This record gives sequence, structure tokens and C-alpha cells, in this order.
Amino acid sequence: MRNRGIALGLAILVTALAGCPDNMPEIPVINPRLSDEEQILLVLDAVYRGMESQRIYQIMAHVSRSYRDRDGRDYDALAAYLNKVFDEYRSIRITRVRPRVIVQGNQARAVETFGTLARPENRSSYPPIDLHGQVTVFLEKIDGRWLLVEWGSIQ
Repeated sequence: MRNRGIALGLAILVTALAGCPDNMPEIPVINPRLSDEEQILLVLDAVYRGMESQRIYQIMAHVSRSYRDRDGRDYDALAAYLNKVFDEYRSIRITRVRPRVIVQGNQARAVETFGTLARPENRSSYPPIDLHGQVTVFLEKIDGRWLLVEWGSIQ
């Protein structure tokens, strides 16, 4: 179950921006003419790219400071969790289909369908991950930006 949790963590935060320095978050410039759904899809795509490139700052740039998940992680605990995952798993590949997004005012829910393959740095301590499924990502529009406030498996 521990590896399933890691895999879900990898797949749920599926998105981030490529091309910025490792220590600087890149926040996408969102065109206000885009619909809320289109803006959310850009954020989720950014988190996905951040997961694959293992750029924690690119991921955390899209996470609300009020983040809480079903595993009890807050913003800081999520950052620590991602650091651990990126340390244990050097090669992460994620496939996904276009998420289903439902927007209700300043809150939104996206259902991500994914496949995750991850190779551990130390195969004797951590087995490879090959997991497919769906997760729900909850977002909130804060100061004009869509940020992740929770993620979890579909129940």
C-alpha cells in the first residue's frame, strides 16, 4: 500500500512547467480571456510536467498555502513528501488523458485518469511503480489564480 500511495501522489499532482531554473518556480501567465476550465487545464498540465521533470518548485507554485489532503498533509508536508519521492524515484513517467473539470464559482474539481511508471534509485529498498487509475484534484481560485487545495483517490 505504501507504494500505491507514492504512485497516487505522483499521479495526482500530475503537472508543472519546464524550462525554468531548478530553484525558481515558473508560474504560467494565464490569459484572462481563457475560461476557468482552460486555466485549470493549464495548471494541471504545468503540475504534470513538474512531476516528470522532478522540479518541486514548479509543482508547489500551483499549490495553495491552505492545502490539505486525505493523508493529513499540509503545504509543507506535501513539499517534504515530494522531495522524498523525487529522492527515491529518479525516473518518473506519467501518461494521462484530458482531465474532466467541473467549475463551481471559485472552486473546481478535476478528475485525472493516469498511468505512472517510476523506477527507484535503490531497487532493493523500493520496487518499481506501474500504476493506473483516477484521482480527484480540488482547486480554488485565489487572487485570480487557480491553486490546488486537495487531491485524493476517487472513492
